[in-house]
Amino acid sequence: GDRVAMDEADLLAFKKQLTILGRTIQGLKDNNGNIDPNAAAKIIEAPSRKLATGKKIEAARAKQEGDQATRDAAQEAAYNARRDGSEYDEIFGEGDPNNPVGVTDTAETQAFNNAVAAALNNRTGSGSELTAEDYALLGGFEYTPEVKSAVNKKADEIMNEQGASSDMQNDIADALKIKRQFGFDNAWLEARVAEIQGEYQAKTGPATTPTSQPHTATGRAPYMRVIDGIEIDMFNDLQYVDMGKGVTAIKFEGFTLGRVETMSDGKVTFQKSSGGDLRVYANRLALIDDLLPMFRASFNKVADAQPEKYKRKLGQEGLSYPTKTNTSQTYSDPNAVTTPVDPSKKGVTPLNNPSK
Repeated sequence: GDRVAMDEADLLAFKKQLTILGRTIQGLKDNNGNIDPNAAAKIIEAPSRKLATGKKIEAARAKQEGDQATRDAAQEAAYNARRDGSEYDEIFGEGDPNNPVGVTDTAETQAFNNAVAAALNNRTGSGSELTAEDYALLGGFEYTPEVKSAVNKKADEIMNEQGASSDMQNDIADALKIKRQFGFDNAWLEARVAEIQGEYQAKTGPATTPTSQPHTATGRAPYMRVIDGIEIDMFNDLQYVDMGKGVTAIKFEGFTLGRVETMSDGKVTFQKSSGGDLRVYANRLALIDDLLPMFRASFNKVADAQPEKYKRKLGQEGLSYPTKTNTSQTYSDPNAVTTPVDPSKKGVTPLNNPSK
């Protein structure tokens, strides 16, 4: 779950490895050849694995301060943040029940994992010129809108854990400062760390259907996503305007992002206001999920101009993921007035009924 920052030398080495992979793919395409997805994965993963190991050791050494109880508490929290000790490779498995497209063949599983890795790189801005589609093609299966939705779902899960882990690390750091500043005993620290761990589990645990919702200006239940630490209510902070003839415009704080049309099979198309290729999505929610990384610069610009409205979490640059309403900063007030959720509106997005 930990993100690793690259210095210039590390970044150059990483790009060199990806250049080797890109040339290999192009050569095979030119000669109608195939590539072993396991070999491709090794090329992709080698520099980042080496870098991650070195950086984690370096970070662990740099943060070893305080008394033994402090170190024990931090180590326990870090252990619990690792999904009960599971390594990254074990998150994806053959026949993964979280994979709705039924990828079970070993080669396709590896290609699916590579596509997820590419999606994660694209979200952080550290990816190569290769797209998620390029990675999927290494395994020989079609990168359909349904597969893209499955890839993004898995990437969401991973980045949600990374965001929660970042929050936990910041909260533990604050607890250590408070302990030292006010002289609290180790029992206080252990209790606070246990509370922080509970908050982490709440953020990363399985999503449950809420029975109540906070008040919003539109009356819609919130749908929260995070980009670079900025929380955005995708259903209420953005405007979905009916333009007639089946076209909906999506706007955000004065920016017109683009136009949406729904096809007869339920898929939707999206065209940026600035032009570019027409994008196809499996459904309306899949498009909404893709808006934050697609318009990262615009959302950051607005958040910088309105810091009181769009608060930014520290240490989450490059992350993009959904977050639960009740654990978000925006709607976390325990005293807020709520209303029962209308069951008939489950699964309904603002694109289903845009404003006139």
